[in-house]
Amino acid sequence: MRKLLLICALLSSLVSFAGEKKSKNNAEGTKEKMEEIMGYRQEFIKLIDFDMPDLESDKNKGITMSARVRMYQTPKGNIFFFRLEGGLTDQKQVAFIEYLDLCKLIQAINVLKTENVKDMQYENVLYLKNKYQITDDIEVGYHIRRGRPFWYIDIQGGGPNLTFGDPEQMLATLNYAKNKMEQLRVTYSK
Repeated sequence: MRKLLLICALLSSLVSFAGEKKSKNNAEGTKEKMEEIMGYRQEFIKLIDFDMPDLESDKNKGITMSARVRMYQTPKGNIFFFRLEGGLTDQKQVAFIEYLDLCKLIQAINVLKTENVKDMQYENVLYLKNKYQITDDIEVGYHIRRGRPFWYIDIQGGGPNLTFGDPEQMLATLNYAKNKMEQLRVTYSK
């Protein structure tokens, strides 16, 4: 009996260690991207934020995420991120999405739109969730409750920070940021 308890204790500690390691690796991936820019190297780095329209929930009136494009000017070239800040709690979450990840996120939402049409065909579904998550702790998706879809965007695991009746507003903001980055890339090219 003692051996069985010892084995169970060891297995549970290994499982919790593996879960901690996975979440730590996701957080480190975001940190590594930013450290690449802001790392301890003897270089000048200029940070410039470009304003853009905020992302506002159409389901939770008055709840918004501030959105902007951030450019880092480094001796090796310019690097662009889409920056989102907001949340439902007093503590605001901040997420940075690189240009290529932003393109993947836009593609994923378009795929999810097609999936949503299929998922709405299920009858008597109490709850269904379909999502896409990138390594920067950004998650977009939808859940269906009693035949009604609710789209959401979640940053840094803070729960659905913003919810929408359809994904078009999210897509418009993400496409605006993508186009802004492309415009800035041309304007500030070295």
